[in-house]
Amino acid sequence: MIDFSKIPSPCFVLDERALRRNLAVIDRVRQESGAEVIVALKACAMWSIFPELARHSDGATASSLNEARLVAEEYGARAHTYAPAYSDAEFEGILQYSSHITFNSAGQFERFGAKAILRGISCGLRINPGWSSVETDLYNPALPGSRLGIERLKRLPEGVDAIDHRRQAYPSVYTDVVFYTPEQESYRAQGDVPVAGKRRHISADLYVNFPQNVPDIRLDFRSNFDELRKADSLMNYIMSNDNVSEVEVSVHGYASPEGALWRNRNLARYRALNVKKYLDGRFDLSSLPLRVEWTPVDWAGLREILSTGDFPLADEIVAIIDGTEGDQERERIISSVLGRDLHRRLVAEVYPRLRRTVVRADFTVPPFTPEESRELIDSEPELMSLEEMYSAAGLYEEGSYEHTEIYLRAARQFPDDFIANNNAAAALLRSGNSREAYKYLIKISSDPRAYSNTGIYYYLEGDIEKAKEYFRMAMDAGTPGAEKRLKMIEGNSDR
Repeated sequence: MIDFSKIPSPCFVLDERALRRNLAVIDRVRQESGAEVIVALKACAMWSIFPELARHSDGATASSLNEARLVAEEYGARAHTYAPAYSDAEFEGILQYSSHITFNSAGQFERFGAKAILRGISCGLRINPGWSSVETDLYNPALPGSRLGIERLKRLPEGVDAIDHRRQAYPSVYTDVVFYTPEQESYRAQGDVPVAGKRRHISADLYVNFPQNVPDIRLDFRSNFDELRKADSLMNYIMSNDNVSEVEVSVHGYASPEGALWRNRNLARYRALNVKKYLDGRFDLSSLPLRVEWTPVDWAGLREILSTGDFPLADEIVAIIDGTEGDQERERIISSVLGRDLHRRLVAEVYPRLRRTVVRADFTVPPFTPEESRELIDSEPELMSLEEMYSAAGLYEEGSYEHTEIYLRAARQFPDDFIANNNAAAALLRSGNSREAYKYLIKISSDPRAYSNTGIYYYLEGDIEKAKEYFRMAMDAGTPGAEKRLKMIEGNSDR
């Protein structure tokens, strides 16, 4: 034991026996793993023991000219140097005392990199991963707005040998995330025979206005020009797209509940036929199956609007729609329940959204190869299956920016799909970005298939007990690997 009463104060005190025990551990790690260990001066800058440290390590780091000089002169080796900025006045000295130099930005490398390469110095770039486990913002190198490192780097500039990203390390539990494989959609059933291709559809809601006593559509009347441009865009898309085949077009007219049923039927029919007439005049539809339909009262549309909006007594109106037979009886009860003023508001604010014509095109899209999927994912992701998106991701290195970005794009394209949300969360968890992963996990948190990844989320957030709870639930749900993850964090938390 050290008798601290006999030591003058102030002074630095080092327990050499403890140092030797720690250095023995480092030696074992170096020998059994093949890893190189570099000493950080911010952890130990007592240069009187540098010769001892040098025998059990592979160098030391520096973050300034003077630190690099200290390493060279006292450690006996040139430094691995990184600084947020380098000046012209000091960089020549940095070159003299460094074997490796990490730059904080691509601009820094462009400015100083050539000088380092000519000296035979290995060059690196610092990457900001956008996530760190450090809870105190003052010490968080990945805090939003941080200028430490490059946030996105698609490829290494020529001459750069390595990247450096700094955050607190975790055991491999967070890399052992669960991905699920989607069902194959590139082939559809036609009877008992699988047929290549995926069925897709696009639609446009047209709110076309008709002047009184004018039987035809007038492009210059109110907003008709802009409304019909939506139909033009839809038809131009399906008729000029080489990836589209087996097209079926429908034109469907709708009316709102108020008024006599015969009048609403005529209005809905009138809307559909006039839009069909417009399309006939604009496009050659002779080779396309085209169906014209009309619905006198669009109760389904009203129900959808009320279910997703904030109109007063919306739940009561939906209950009337679901529980009452007959168009006139439904409208009578709705009017009675709402009262005169609120019913007038319903007619003025909601019913106009029902008076429309829907142009819809259903079509077939062929299967895409991974290379074709990579080309289409930016321009026409709506044509792709989830499986095809993941095949495009497979062309990139696992965990790379491009690989992860495709998983996130797939979740945006299929926002209600469990596998799309789970795999987006898994890709983010694998990179340590638990906060972004939570946005996807919260959407699927009640599904037992998500328990394991949710456990990894809580582990990364530091809530070990919650992580254990979810891993146990994942074990009960039969998720492969859940027991291994639980044992891993239990062993880690017991140390």
